Amino acid sequence: MKTKTLLLVAAFVVAGMIPAKAQSNPGSTNGTDAEMELTWPDGQTYSTSLQNLWNYIALPLPPVGFNLHRDYAWSESGGGSGTAIDKVNSPYWSAADDDLTWPGGRWPELGVGVDTYIPTGGTNVAYAPQAGYDRFYFGSQSFQSSDGMVTIQNQDQPEFVMLTGGAPGATGNELYSISGSAYTMFYTDKSLPDSTGTVVPPNQIQIGNLGSLDTNGVLYASLPVHSSVPVTPHVNSSGYHIGHFYPTAYKLVSQCVATTPGNRARTTIGVGEQVNLYFNPSPSIDYRNFAWSTTAGSLTSTQGNSTQLTAPSSAGSATVTATVRGQPVSITFNVVAPSSYDHAQLTATNHYPVGVAGAGMTNLIWISPTNVSFYRVNIMEVGEDATNISGYFSQWTPQQLHHNTADHWTSLNQANQFVDYAGSYSNPPPWSVGGYAWDIPARWQVVGSGATNSMKGWNQAASIVTLGTVTVQKFQHSVTRTVNDLITAQ
Repeated sequence: MKTKTLLLVAAFVVAGMIPAKAQSNPGSTNGTDAEMELTWPDGQTYSTSLQNLWNYIALPLPPVGFNLHRDYAWSESGGGSGTAIDKVNSPYWSAADDDLTWPGGRWPELGVGVDTYIPTGGTNVAYAPQAGYDRFYFGSQSFQSSDGMVTIQNQDQPEFVMLTGGAPGATGNELYSISGSAYTMFYTDKSLPDSTGTVVPPNQIQIGNLGSLDTNGVLYASLPVHSSVPVTPHVNSSGYHIGHFYPTAYKLVSQCVATTPGNRARTTIGVGEQVNLYFNPSPSIDYRNFAWSTTAGSLTSTQGNSTQLTAPSSAGSATVTATVRGQPVSITFNVVAPSSYDHAQLTATNHYPVGVAGAGMTNLIWISPTNVSFYRVNIMEVGEDATNISGYFSQWTPQQLHHNTADHWTSLNQANQFVDYAGSYSNPPPWSVGGYAWDIPARWQVVGSGATNSMKGWNQAASIVTLGTVTVQKFQHSVTRTVNDLITAQ
């Protein structure tokens, strides 16, 4: 007797940092439901409070002067209130006083507030205060001209907060840079009515509790996602200062090399999978300021703005850390191994000459789990002796019915697929009812690793049901063929 049964075809916790929880004002149609998860902004800055005083008095009478004052307390998730007072002392004295109220909200669906003009009670829309504001005034000064005709007073004490980004459910840290500059403003008799200034050395500008800018005017920080980070600039010298600061978020991006499954940003990956890692945008610093490391697997490079992870050859986790100017950010990958077959699709049946007792089929097999790619994995069916031998097949020993087409490696494609042929043919007459089965252990191996591993296998059964009609069953599919070459399959 001849049997043919299987063919495998290669087919940051920083002092002063405030955790920001999503909150809303349930009574506001513009509030955001606290349980609604939204993508947080990257480096969105707000002025959470502001005290501003600017007095400009020019003599002789009638006096011409300005008194501007802002005073409010506000947070993105909590809302708040404030006042805005603008007074102009001139021959046509006027005043504009406003009360401001904001409900709680969550970016991008911020609660829209109300601006009430005190003298008339008229209202207007009050948007989030200073959203995206990146200019600051800080400190105080007083000046009086030598002839006593002009008096100027400036005083500002702002507070700023920056929101770190993150998709719903995101954890860990993100890399940010804050660049800035400032100058110290002062008046002289010759500069009136304009001011003049001197440049502040960048390393004298401190950003909240994150530290001072470097000599190039840049500060890097690793910050937790979904956080409100105080970023109020301070100049470490007396005087009245005007400056700018610009937060930039650098996303640590991971992109699986395999295009199947379609989610290439996934952090659950298969053993041996390869993942590209890089920052977007890329920080404009020397490549030697980047350091990469991993707790498992291997990296193509430990310097530069990108690298590639090859996942380890066993299940577990791998944390890749990029350290930029001493600031670490990480991505942790969950590494999974093949477990068994997921499902099969019957793709073809085999025809044999009339008078031959045999049946065969071809299946396309998916190895689980299918949410990762095992394109760098080989699998193998382990050949075993037959079991459950009965009737017609009892004329052969279990060893003679051995699974002799097993014991060779077959590679998986990106979709974890391989092609399998299962059949039993050339069963000589006279025929009678009988059958046998194979329990098929399975093994897997990452290409080039040398180590082999077990996974849950499957089975195959062949039987003669009557007059040379053969049935073969495998992967929950079956094919039945008569000696007249009539085939049914399911």
